[in-house]
Amino acid sequence: MPFKDDLLKFCNEVSQYIEVIETEEATKNSLIMPFIDLLGYNTRNPLIVVPEYTADVGTKKGEKVDYAILNDSKEPIILIEAKQCNTILNIDNINQLHRYFNAIKTAKIAILTNGFTYQFFTDLDDENCLDKKPFMVFDINNPNINLIPELEKLCKDNFDSDAAVLTAQNLRYNLELKAIISRQLTNPDDSFIKFIISDVYSGQLRQNVIEKFKPIVNKVIKNYIDELLDKRLDAAKTPVEEISEVESNENEIDENESKIITTEIELEGYYIVKAILSELVDNDRITIRDTISYCGILLDDNNRKPLCRMHFNRSQLYIGLFDNNKEEERIPINKPTDIYHYSNRIKETLKLYDDTFA
Repeated sequence: MPFKDDLLKFCNEVSQYIEVIETEEATKNSLIMPFIDLLGYNTRNPLIVVPEYTADVGTKKGEKVDYAILNDSKEPIILIEAKQCNTILNIDNINQLHRYFNAIKTAKIAILTNGFTYQFFTDLDDENCLDKKPFMVFDINNPNINLIPELEKLCKDNFDSDAAVLTAQNLRYNLELKAIISRQLTNPDDSFIKFIISDVYSGQLRQNVIEKFKPIVNKVIKNYIDELLDKRLDAAKTPVEEISEVESNENEIDENESKIITTEIELEGYYIVKAILSELVDNDRITIRDTISYCGILLDDNNRKPLCRMHFNRSQLYIGLFDNNKEEERIPINKPTDIYHYSNRIKETLKLYDDTFA
């Protein structure tokens, strides 16, 4: 099974544990060690994953990091500091991990986690000195599908120290640049306004000129963003199709097929459904078929075996679920990961088509 499917299946499973895990030991056994295994590092092999790894720091002897992942040369390459699942990760935790990382020079990646949130650090600012900010944060309860390929680069079969640092650099600068752009687009500061108007105003850019242009620039930015959104919405708009029957001709050729684009958000929903059903059926049997009105997820690529439908081509997202009579109920959701709330209904729909799933 592909790493993405395995990871989303894991996220679906452990999201159900949050109410019952109460200790650090339970957090390690039920959440963190399975996550390490998922990355390809065998937690049952002490030559690969070493719990309570000694990290002597200066005069402090015997300090131990919760897990060290070793390479083939038996050198630590990843350090993991674990906290109880209800712990809010803070600067004190980071400082603790900072000491371990500085002491173990071969490690290039450090992870701080409470089992649900994983913060990934490296040493971009100062070599062999842990950065104060993580370059990536992955949340099991709300998995960001765009981060999965980056996470996969840290798997055992793919891991390369230099590549890991380059990935960290790209992710961190991406994140910081997005934050800057977002801030300037919502509340531009004087320097940004000065930069923008320098090509359209020939006089001296004194403060009174900047203040004069502030509302103009704000309005232009807002109008421009609105125009972009309108174009996206116009491209996505389709007549609302009232569906009373699921059955349709499998051989029918949609004349608008060339206009159909399966979006990232639809693919995210598709992978989530595959993760939900992976314990019941081979993932290859779960397929996606996009149309102008909706994106359908089918069993065996059979239009008569719909598992659910994603109506994601509008501002309000809907997941379409089926009852025993194959009648669709559209339920509003906020984001693709909300599909996990309807796992049992999707599983029940699967069982309609094959008694072996019951």
